[in-house]
Amino acid sequence: MGLLQYGLICSIALFAFYQDEMAVYSIASILMFYTCIFYYYVATVMMGIKEISFNWESGINHMWQTRVIMGMGMLVLFVQEQVEVFYFVLPFFLIGFVGDIFSTLLITGQIELDNRDEPEE
Repeated sequence: MGLLQYGLICSIALFAFYQDEMAVYSIASILMFYTCIFYYYVATVMMGIKEISFNWESGINHMWQTRVIMGMGMLVLFVQEQVEVFYFVLPFFLIGFVGDIFSTLLITGQIELDNRDEPEE
């Protein structure tokens, strides 16, 4: 896990045990930072500046740890009525969640990804 994920999980724990308002603000800040980076990458891919690829060696464990931690942060934001931040982060979370489901299915071999550019024999 990265430093931001450690900060996010510590802020979630701080909120869970002490109901600290600063923990909610740090959760909101970290999730908004992640979301802004995601929206930047989506915009650059749509403009053709960057290309994305699938990493077959990525760990399913790390991928789902990240998604669960972000889900807990989203729950804290919703419970604390930070609805503006919640709805700003929601598309990033849902797109990432669906992407993680498909990545897990690809890595475990439940579905296959075929290349359409290759001619069939």
